[in-house]
Amino acid sequence: DKTAPNSGNPGLELAFADEVLIEVTDDYLVANAGVPARVPRWSDMRTEDVARFYWGEFPDVDLAGTLVIERAHVEGAPIDFIFDEAFVHASGTGQRFASYSLTDRAGVVGPFSAPVTLNVSLAKLPDLPRPLVPLAEADGLVDLEDVRRTLTVSIQLIADAAPGDEIFPFW
Repeated sequence: DKTAPNSGNPGLELAFADEVLIEVTDDYLVANAGVPARVPRWSDMRTEDVARFYWGEFPDVDLAGTLVIERAHVEGAPIDFIFDEAFVHASGTGQRFASYSLTDRAGVVGPFSAPVTLNVSLAKLPDLPRPLVPLAEADGLVDLEDVRRTLTVSIQLIADAAPGDEIFPFW
């Protein structure tokens, strides 16, 4: 056998949850222990075919893991892979590419799938302290009478603030 899986053609793009296609956040990574992906089925799938998954700043470079096709997959079970949370964190923030390639049990390697472009944003927003509005302390409201006087908003020190960070109070 000298023909790679999928008749030697590139596989279809990996399928991701809609939320992932918008943005991969730290909260999403933690909730899902990584980034789940589904491999579209191919017509000549065989047990012991191997899917190799790639994730990184450049397409098809950084191997994230492998999945060996089992009988259940051939019989219709979904082909799911999770890009590990630690691997995604180590890859960093910004535009990342996810793809895969298929290899048969004879070792014939097929071409890479088209990469899926994902936006990874791993910044955690700090828990901000409650602002102090002295004129609102009595009733919890800022009313017209308060606004006609000098209204001050005090914000406690934010330990995780970085130079250039801005805070915009609004109500």
